Amino acid sequence: AVDTARYLGLNALQVRVGQDLSELDKAAEQIRRAAAAGLKVIVQLSTCLGRRQRICLSDRHYWREVERYIASAVSKLQSLPVYAWQTDDFLELAIRYDDSDFRSFLQARYGDLAALCRAWGARVGAWADVTQKGALAVDDDQPYGVGQPSIDVADFRRWVFGEVMARWAEMIRRADK
Repeated sequence: AVDTARYLGLNALQVRVGQDLSELDKAAEQIRRAAAAGLKVIVQLSTCLGRRQRICLSDRHYWREVERYIASAVSKLQSLPVYAWQTDDFLELAIRYDDSDFRSFLQARYGDLAALCRAWGARVGAWADVTQKGALAVDDDQPYGVGQPSIDVADFRRWVFGEVMARWAEMIRRADK
């Protein structure tokens, strides 16, 4: 990879650190070789950690695993010339946008069910009945299928993505003192 990057005239190389931390020595050697060749190194950290299910903002087990993974990987590699840290590509595709998190988001935004119903122009019996799929269905009759419920779904997903990225960034900052 180093030779190819130099041949192509690139000034940086991405080194991927998978979930198997036993391969950190191999990654460290790639970083040393890249730095010796004058390349900046961006270390890509695995975000799914071998999970078949998708990342959920409220999954405490996932976040404990992430913290252990980041602490191990960063502590092993931080003394090397690492230019930047990166999460996996297409992190947004690995996120599970959970309906219980959606309801919490809406409760924070609207306060109570009556305010949500007014904003959406729809009747909802209970918070437990609120889902993203149901919110999108409320807008089926709207021009282009977009009304306040669809905007709330989009805002929620943007917020979740931002929260996931912020948590990763904060954990990396803490580990990379």
